[in-house]
Amino acid sequence: MAFRMTQTMRAGHERTDCHPALVKLWSKHLPVQGEVSRHLSPNEQKIIVPFLKHAPQKVARKLRIFGVYWGCTFLLVYGTVKGSTWYDRELARQHRS
Repeated sequence: MAFRMTQTMRAGHERTDCHPALVKLWSKHLPVQGEVSRHLSPNEQKIIVPFLKHAPQKVARKLRIFGVYWGCTFLLVYGTVKGSTWYDRELARQHRS
């Protein structure tokens, strides 16, 4: 019963454009003078098309530059895994007999 008049007292002074917990924060907000906000037209929203158009050339260029390093790294890791698996199996066979 202590807070039954709270809502009626706040009803006239309440902001409706933000959450009640953020009223104090937004009361200190100053709008940026001279800010230009621009919306893209539907013709400018083709974001993925340039990426897909030039992707094969970029992949080919990156493979020419870094392909040797990636290939050597892959062979090193693959050889290490295969070798350690083989060595582990040999140890298991040796301990069985």
